[in-house]
Amino acid sequence: MKMAGNFGGHRKLLTIWKLQNELCLICTERITKETGWHLHHLVRRVDGGSDATSNLCLLHPVCHTQGHSSGFIFVLLVGCENLT
Repeated sequence: MKMAGNFGGHRKLLTIWKLQNELCLICTERITKETGWHLHHLVRRVDGGSDATSNLCLLHPVCHTQGHSSGFIFVLLVGCENLT
């Protein structure tokens, strides 16, 4: 659980990382300090999305960029609706 210390006390990020089994939701490879991560809003804030855990996911920076440029549609994780 070495990665846990790299979130700098950000409980929400750590919760999301654990919920995702430490994996990027696009490539399914492990998210580590070395790979880096981007926090992605599933529903954009300008479209009414919130900063709730249920509207966030962690992605590798390259995966995040490629997802947006290819028009990838991000969806909510199953079972995350009740997280805050």
